[in-house]
Formats: sequence, structure tokens, C-alpha cells
Amino acid sequence: MLVRALGATGRRLELARNRGRSGVDETQIVERLQLTPAERLASFQASQANLNALVAGARRVDDSS
Repeated sequence: MLVRALGATGRRLELARNRGRSGVDETQIVERLQLTPAERLASFQASQANLNALVAGARRVDDSS
């Protein structure tokens, strides 16, 4: 659909790989993709529980000085 819309305007879209560093640790992506969907879900749930515990223990700091 996008190709047709661009074609109607006389344009096209080209994708190219950026040869530079992406700033993303791709090893973590690869590790996650090697997990089963159930394992990924369990990992997400554990991370979410850790984040909730961190938020629960957080407090605001008054910076009005």
C-alpha cells in the first residue's frame, strides 16, 4: 500500500543499512530472540516486578534550594 501511494506521487522509498554504530547493544536483542515466547514473557514480567519495586521505593527530592 505504501509503495502504491509513493508511486502515485512519483516517489519511492529506499532502505539502506547504516554502516556506523547503531548505539544499540544487538547482543541483547539476539539473546532475547533465542528465548521462547514463554521465556520472553517470564523475563518481561520479572523486569516489570523489579521496576515496580524500584518505583515503590523511590522518593522525590526537593530541589527548591
